[in-house]
Amino acid sequence: MTKEEWMIEFQVINGRKPSEAEIDQAAQHGFQPQVKIKKSFPVQLTRRLFLKAGILIVLALLGYILGYLVI
Repeated sequence: MTKEEWMIEFQVINGRKPSEAEIDQAAQHGFQPQVKIKKSFPVQLTRRLFLKAGILIVLALLGYILGYLVI
């Protein structure tokens, strides 16, 4: 991989230009391609999101039923 290819890949993966220290470090390793790290949401965040969505749905249904009974 050439220096230019490495710099483009670095920018795509990290969303910024590499610093001089990062370029020097990559040159020492022969501009090997970076390993792409799969970013995923934590399990707790997903459970918390479903819990909040469920509570909102229940509250909306209760509000609809109470509004129907009052009017």
